[in-house]
Amino acid sequence: MTALTAIYVTVETKERLASLAALTHDSLSEYVTRLSWRVWREAVILAEREATKADLANPGAMREYEIWEGTLADGID
Repeated sequence: MTALTAIYVTVETKERLASLAALTHDSLSEYVTRLSWRVWREAVILAEREATKADLANPGAMREYEIWEGTLADGID
């Protein structure tokens, strides 16, 4: 069995989450779990975008990228 814990939110937040969960026919627990995964995924994607922007602004990183990309054409699989 999965370990469970409690979180504390305002009554307003709990009611809002419960009404949203009802729209999708999920339990409150299922909805919060799905919501947390969505937010986590968005954070990962945002972090990746920010890292890519930083790499694009760094000539050394772009040179390394070009070297690695060049290995795709070297015929070694």
